[in-house]
Amino acid sequence: MQHIIPVDLALHCFHSDTYTVSHRTPHFVTSKTGFSKKSSDPEFDDYNAHLSALEQSTEKLLKDTKAYTDAATALMTGACGFGNHFNFLYSPLSGELSLGSKHPDAAATIANTPFYVEHLDELRSAMAPELELIETRVVGPAREFQGVLKVIRKTVTKRDHKLIDYDRFNNSLTKLRDKKEKSLSDEKNLFKLEQDFETATNEYDYINNLLKQDLPRFMQLATQFIDPLFHSFYYMQLNIYYLFLEKINSFAEGKYNVANCPASQIQSDYENNRTDAWSQIEDLGITKRIVSTSKLVQTKRAEGGAGAPIGRYSQYNNCIKHRKFCLALHATSCVW
Repeated sequence: MQHIIPVDLALHCFHSDTYTVSHRTPHFVTSKTGFSKKSSDPEFDDYNAHLSALEQSTEKLLKDTKAYTDAATALMTGACGFGNHFNFLYSPLSGELSLGSKHPDAAATIANTPFYVEHLDELRSAMAPELELIETRVVGPAREFQGVLKVIRKTVTKRDHKLIDYDRFNNSLTKLRDKKEKSLSDEKNLFKLEQDFETATNEYDYINNLLKQDLPRFMQLATQFIDPLFHSFYYMQLNIYYLFLEKINSFAEGKYNVANCPASQIQSDYENNRTDAWSQIEDLGITKRIVSTSKLVQTKRAEGGAGAPIGRYSQYNNCIKHRKFCLALHATSCVW
């Protein structure tokens, strides 16, 4: 059943909040500019600084965890796509003989590509539960902890508002007490300010002492809660690395020599094995930009206009010549 707030209660809350904000704003501005006295509690300020650091660390943990899981997912998606593309590229077309016999230099790659795709699919399936475990054991608890931090931050904000009220009434009361000549209206305001100041003091002391009492306990419990998350995240990453290494090594076993092979050697072997294939690809006509016939004609004319026409223009001239030849041949046959 939906709860409906009465209109008069809603208006009362709205006017109450508006009244409070309108009275806090002048003191907030004057305290920032140094015209009003602003109280401070060094003990609470220290706890508040630790709370802010904890909020930032929790936010960073969530961002780093998401970045890691997204990167791991993208890595496997890209690797599987890479393998599938190469498998398609090295698969013979319908009616075509084995590519390995036509290209003996690439026979090992052509033979191993299907197994590479198979290993990557198995690796992606094995990594999926590990990534899901990170979501449930690290991201989920961290978000719940972040929700608790938001509730505490609201309480700290409420404490700051009570401190503003305390300073506001304290400054007004001190100013009125220091006034040498007081009127009857000042005496009435003095009595009211004393009551307001007492109420503001009690409310501020209550929430301030409560936070100073509970924040140290919360920090201790938070440490006991966060540390296992970091350890769990570390070991989950380590398990993913071991899965990746085991699956890749099982694929390379008996096919490639990957033992103690530095990256510089892999790069040099690649440069040596690819021969001059790239230069041959660049020399192919299909890799060059196609120039329109009109542009070729213009270029030919700019060079001097000599030589036979090219492209569609050449075909047109050939058709004209062929037609004239046929007509002449027909006329000759008629004469004979």
